Amino acid sequence: MLHPFFLKFPAIKKARAFDPAKQTQRKIIFTNSDRKHAVKALDRLGVRDCFEQIICFETMNPNLPSSTRPNEFPVVLKPSMEAMEIALRVAEVDPRRTLFLDDHIRNVAFLGLEVVIAGADQQEAHHLGFSSSHHHGNIIPIS
Repeated sequence: MLHPFFLKFPAIKKARAFDPAKQTQRKIIFTNSDRKHAVKALDRLGVRDCFEQIICFETMNPNLPSSTRPNEFPVVLKPSMEAMEIALRVAEVDPRRTLFLDDHIRNVAFLGLEVVIAGADQQEAHHLGFSSSHHHGNIIPIS
């Protein structure tokens, strides 16, 4: 059940009114969090059913549970290129036809994907030389 606090946010209202069955675009969550936390957060926001897939810590690090030695498998997280490659492969998407939304510029600065940055990192995006255009590989800021 969605906590009433979240109902004041227009983006949450829109997401809750969203009907995934009417959309042709795939929507996938890509997070450094574990699956349990991601599901809990999406459930609390009331938007879990808006996404068809969750790519999370366990997705990027499938061998860690079977590890018997420290450092046997390096931990893979965003913003590493390896994490991005895993996410694109698991999601089975063409990076040239993928829009990536994030709230941290460090997670996407080198991707070459179409990117939307939400929140305070918009200014940092401009300092890094990203423009506010709709061209491939640039930042599209939203507030």
